[in-house]
Amino acid sequence: DEELPEIYADNLKSDDITIFAIGLNLKPIGIDSLSNTSSGANYFLNTDDSDTNIEDAIGFIKQGLCKK
Repeated sequence: DEELPEIYADNLKSDDITIFAIGLNLKPIGIDSLSNTSSGANYFLNTDDSDTNIEDAIGFIKQGLCKK
């Protein structure tokens, strides 16, 4: 079920757990799910075929963690 990740994420967020979501080469239809799963704007996405790699996403998450 495509809604299960969002349900699980909502349960975790209700326990004050911050969710970071990563979407690389994500199709436009998946962007809403990615943003709904993450806590606020804590998501990183790339919708094209560029060479964005996991290190860029990890850097984004590190920046978010350092703000807390």
